[in-house]
This record gives sequence, C-alpha cells and structure tokens, in this order.
Amino acid sequence: MEPVIERYAPRFVVLSGVSVLIVLMAWLGIALRFVERRQHPNPLRLTAEGYLQACQYQLVPWQPWTSDTLQEAARLNRPVAVDVGTFWSGRCTRLGRELYQDSGIADLLKREFVPVKLDADASPKRARTLRLIAEALNLPAREPLMVIFTPDGRPIAAMVPETRAELTRLLEEVSLAFRNAPADVKRHAQQLESELIARWVRAATPVAFTAQDIQRLNEELMDALEQQEPISWSQPQPYWLNQSEWLLVLAEGGDPRARRLLLQRLHQLRQSPLWDTQQGGFYTLMEGLDAEGKPLGGKRLAENARLLSLYARASRIVPSFRATADALLDFLRTHLWQERPPGFRASIAPGKRRTPIAQTLPERKVDTTLYADGNALAILALLDYVSVSQGVFGSAGSPALHAPRPLREGLGVRAFGSAGASPSRAQWALEAATRTMETLRGLRTVQGDLFHSSRRQVSDWLPDLALTARAAIRLYHFQPSDRTLQFAQSLLELIETNYHDPTGGYYDISRGKRWAGWTLMPMRLSIDMELPADNALVAMAQIELARALAQRMASGASGDGTSRSSSSPRVWQQRAERTLQVMLGDRPSQEERFAGFAMAANLFWVSF
Repeated sequence: MEPVIERYAPRFVVLSGVSVLIVLMAWLGIALRFVERRQHPNPLRLTAEGYLQACQYQLVPWQPWTSDTLQEAARLNRPVAVDVGTFWSGRCTRLGRELYQDSGIADLLKREFVPVKLDADASPKRARTLRLIAEALNLPAREPLMVIFTPDGRPIAAMVPETRAELTRLLEEVSLAFRNAPADVKRHAQQLESELIARWVRAATPVAFTAQDIQRLNEELMDALEQQEPISWSQPQPYWLNQSEWLLVLAEGGDPRARRLLLQRLHQLRQSPLWDTQQGGFYTLMEGLDAEGKPLGGKRLAENARLLSLYARASRIVPSFRATADALLDFLRTHLWQERPPGFRASIAPGKRRTPIAQTLPERKVDTTLYADGNALAILALLDYVSVSQGVFGSAGSPALHAPRPLREGLGVRAFGSAGASPSRAQWALEAATRTMETLRGLRTVQGDLFHSSRRQVSDWLPDLALTARAAIRLYHFQPSDRTLQFAQSLLELIETNYHDPTGGYYDISRGKRWAGWTLMPMRLSIDMELPADNALVAMAQIELARALAQRMASGASGDGTSRSSSSPRVWQQRAERTLQVMLGDRPSQEERFAGFAMAANLFWVSF
C-alpha cells in the first residue's frame, strides 16, 4: 500500500507561521505601549491618593480634580468627564484595564473632553454628589462611575460602564450634542440640576412619632427585607449592613423574628464566596461576584469592622459566630493595622499581576492612608468585641444594655462569662481602640472640624464628626475620662453650630462649599447610602451622649467646665428626638433604605 502524501502540509505550516508572527507582533505592540506609558505616565503621577497613583499608567490623560483642571475645561469649552473609583475595587481595576487602556477611548476623551479621575475614599462629598446624580438617572449603585459635566459644573449624563461599546456610545453622543446643539445641552443640564435640588435640598417637615409608630415601621421594614433577601451574592448589596445592624438592635431587644432573620443572614454570608478562606475577612459586599462566581473587590476596613461588630454581638445568641469574630479581628490586626500613626488602613495591597505584560508596570503599593470614618467604625467594632470578651451583654453604650431584664438574665453574662475571646485578643483590641482614638483626635483642624484622612487634604464632612463622636462616647464607658467625653461633646456641638439646617436636621457639609471651582450644595440626607443616613448617625451620637451625661451625673462626677445647658442630658435627648422627627418627615418610598432611621428610633425608645 502506497503511503498517503499530505499535499497541503507545507501551505498549512506557512499559514500557521504567519498567524503566529502576527500574534507575536500584536503582543509586541501592546508591550511597547505599556513601556511607553511607564516612561510617560499621565498627570496623576503627582497626586498622593492611592487610587489615583494606581491609574497613572492608563492611556487616558487623566487630570486630578483641581482649580487648574476646571479652568482649563472652561478655557477650552469642553465637557468634563469625571470617573470615580476606589483603590480596593476589583471592578475599577478590571474596567480600568479593559476600558482606559484602549487607545480609541483614550483618544476620544483626550480630543473631546477634559478627563478627571476622582478617588471616592479621599473625596467623599464629591463622590456622594456623583452617586446621587447617578441615582437620579436610575443607574446602579456601583463603581467605577462616570459623570459628564458642562465646563461650569452642571451634570449632563452619567454611566456605570460595563463594555467598551457602551462607554464609546455615551462619549460620542455627548460630544456631538455639545458641539452641534449646545443650547439643548445647557437646557438639559439646567433641568437635571433643578431636579437634584428639588430632590435633595428642601425644607424639613418634622413628623411626631410614638413607640407604636416605630413598631409599625419595624414590621413594614421586616416584611420588605424578607421579600428581598439575596438568594446569591453575585450582585452588590449596598444596604445589607445597615439593615443587619437594625436587625441586631431588635434581636438584642428580644424580637424573635428579627433574631431569626439576622442569624440567617450572618450564617449565609459566612458560607458565601465573599469569605476569604486564606487571609480571613470578607471581600466587599458593594462589589459582589463576577460572571465566574469569584469575588471582584478587595477588602475594605469599614465593611469588615462593621461585620466584626455584628458577629461579635450576635455570638451571644449563637456561640459559633465567635470564631468568625475572632477571624475578623485577626484580619484587622494582621492586614490593616499600622503603628505610625496608630490606626487602620482602608484596604490591603491589590493582588499581584499575572500576565507578563502587566508585570512590566510597577507594583501597586499598599495605601497607608487612614480615613476618619473607617477608623471610628473600627473603634466601635473593637469595643464591641471587648464587651463580648468581658461577658457584658451588648457593648457599653449600646442598646443591648437597655434590653428587657429577663432577656439580659437569660442571654447575657451566663452565655459568655468565661467562654469569650482570649484575653490577648481583647487586650489588644482595647489598646488599639485607645491609640486609634488619639490618632483621630490629632486630625482636629483649627476650626474644630476633622480632617477626613491622615493626609489632611479635605475636611468638613458630617459622617466623620458623628462617627468619631460615637466612638469617643463608647470609649468613655470603658475608660472614663472627662477629656474623652469633652472631645465627643465638642464634635456634636460643632455639628449643632455649623451643620444645622435652619428648618431642622443637619446638612452633610456646613455650608455651600467650593471645591476646585465648583460649588457643592449642602444636603440633608435622611435615607441610607453605604452607611446609615447622616442624620441617623447624628441622632445615635446624640442619644449616646445623653445617656453618658446622665450616667455621669448619676455617679456624682464634677462638672467639666462647659455650659450647663449643653451638658444637660435632656437637651441632647430633645435634639435627638427632633432629628428623628425630621427624618420621619423625609421618609422615602423604599423601606429598605430607611433602616438607619429605624435603628436610631429604636435606640431612642429603649434609652429614654
């Protein structure tokens, strides 16, 4: 039998060789482009924020949000495209690689826009403003988020980009409209701005409430949560923590329905892919999972601190949760704690790059910035953990201390008198809380405000003040000190003086604030965002200060030199009640975003 001769083998070899050569040349071109970016980074190389530093090698010529940048936009008469993201976000990392390393998008942004990059952690007020614009346009609550403004600062359009085609289409539509129909764009921007003002800047309408009203709200909110429980963790859960903290308040007060739902939530979260089995701690609930079921985001201090508080306090009901609380404390201690200045970083270092081309860029370093809100939440969580280890039902100053006596006797000291966390963990937690409070005290500005971060770049932010005041009051219960209580009271008095809405409630900033040429309007926020609503945070701080002052007076402690009226527990109780009445007047249609008010209102009724 004659052998079969493959006639087309030489042609196949030639075609294969040509194909391989084309692929190699394409990869070589990409590698050379990366090398070029490394040698010529964009202007973000001069910034201090970790997220902005990580974006300095993208092809888009990003600019920081400064007066010079916005003046340049006005001179060129170009729209400003602001992209907001965070250092720890897996979505921001992935889409930054897929979208902003694309030469087509980079050229379009460079030619038709003034591209600006914003770090949401470092500039919380500006980031919230962008998120509220996106919410008004019915966009999902996630990042990265791009908002396009006119040169004078009025919003035109927004997008949560997912693909290159989506982003390109939006940019081209806005560019064509801005060049060919500027009057229509201006009219649309004015209309959108008017809608935002009508939605978020309005006079307060306080509504009185009773315990029965709050109980009715609890039932309505419970019904809403039971119908919307996540069946998977593939989607972001922006309000899950706020709702769980409200459930914890009710569970500690003896509500069986709240206890069942809370324990179910905590158990499912611990068994979900969001738990990092290697390092401990949770990936972020704000990110969810990708299409392959893998976590998108890195770990962030604020969420893991709040989860530590939840699992520690819930371990009084289900002792097995104590292991999760221990693991969360170890994660904070091992991966986020730093000695100088003492406190907790916002995130851990991003994962190492896997592809050879990506490895040609410098490694992203750990962002050592300390943020006031995250460290205040860490103090609250550490003290909750210490209270569990000491066998106290609930944390000092928490609603659990005011739970019905039968519940305290049935589930309190008896449950964890000797089976709490190891003394070494508890001792470290108390010491870390004390040292972190000193760091927060060092962020005080000359005006009495707080810098938002250890970089001392921005201040004037209500959640920082309210959370730090709560942390100081909580620490006062563990280590009674007039200095600590005076610090908390001075922050709340500053809120009362500078942040009070004349019609009721409190603004998120003290007044209309100009940041780099654009004015950001003050807003009275009564619905939950990522944290409980600003006014809920203030109300809870006012409630805890009133209780602390009452306990101080009952113990016969001497005065602290402040005016008698401001040191009266009754004054702070009345302010808290008024704050809650204003929030109830702002009640939204989405019950699941009103858990912050429900938590503060339940605190009020069990405290007074």
